[in-house]
Amino acid sequence: MDLTGENQAGARPANGDYESLRLLDVDQLCELIRTKKSWIYDAVEAGKIPAIRLGKQIRFREADLVAYLSGAATASPAARERA
Repeated sequence: MDLTGENQAGARPANGDYESLRLLDVDQLCELIRTKKSWIYDAVEAGKIPAIRLGKQIRFREADLVAYLSGAATASPAARERA
């Protein structure tokens, strides 16, 4: 697919395919999850958060972040007591 949104056959992808193209930068991610840039850079370096490198810049797919945050969520104390 090229940057115009067309694949090599000339057809446009389905609407759902554009969702995977939405990228956040480090500042946007900091604001979204309310954390420091240094934590994000450390997490990317450790391989905890999936990232896309574009030259010296780092970008994040929204779907990857949702999956990461879902896996990082912990059970509430009440749920742990029941287990």
